[in-house]
Amino acid sequence: EWLDLPEIRWTPNAASKEESPENAAWISKLWDYVASDNKNGIANLSYFENNLQIVPTLVAEGERTLQMLTKNMAVVNIADSDNEEVSKILWLIGIRTLDTTVFIDSQRTSRLLEAYIQPPTVRGII
Repeated sequence: EWLDLPEIRWTPNAASKEESPENAAWISKLWDYVASDNKNGIANLSYFENNLQIVPTLVAEGERTLQMLTKNMAVVNIADSDNEEVSKILWLIGIRTLDTTVFIDSQRTSRLLEAYIQPPTVRGII
């Protein structure tokens, strides 16, 4: 049912099988594995590009999605921002942000996604 969709609504279900992407633990473990396999600071994420909905995002407060990993995604990483108001403003105007709460090591995974996710700058938001 997710085939070829660039984005799907995601309501993590802790009661679902842990082998299912519907379970947040599955996404967490996937990204932890990918980040741990990051040799010399260069991970090969091309296997996942345009293939699977594995990037957790927040569209609005409480609304979550999984997006396909693509170059120059319309997703902003505000993980380094301490200002919660910025997040709320971005959601209000419809800008997706990376849901780093899913990641076991959010800093390491965020670095891994730098080539795909936009920085919290004017250019990144536009």
